[in-house]
Amino acid sequence: MVCALAAVPALAATVEAPKKAEVGQRIEVEAKGLKDGKYTLSLVRRLDKPSGISCLGKIGKARRVTEGEAKFKGKVPARLRCYSGPDAEQFQGRIKTVPGKARLVIGVKDGPGAYRGDKSFVRRKIRIVE
Repeated sequence: MVCALAAVPALAATVEAPKKAEVGQRIEVEAKGLKDGKYTLSLVRRLDKPSGISCLGKIGKARRVTEGEAKFKGKVPARLRCYSGPDAEQFQGRIKTVPGKARLVIGVKDGPGAYRGDKSFVRRKIRIVE
């Protein structure tokens, strides 16, 4: 089963993360209540709703979860990769990470911009600042 970035909300999973960060800043994010799987933390930004293009950048290393908890550490990426299509698999190019609203997303990848719908999927708002 595949779900795109606007995926299924997490059931009982929680996340602790900073509310704002600068590009290149090292952040730490902790998630609890996750189903077993190999999770990634990404910074995600939707370009605009009509285009359906979402841009994302990986933060830190993927983590194997077997007991419901994971800590992610890494730098806010300077560039994001953009995807479109029903399963967010069509590469559209790269953009610079700029100040503004974004989301931190924790999920099990099922493609470049898609996450597995049978695993936990957690989002948290973050503001990128200068």
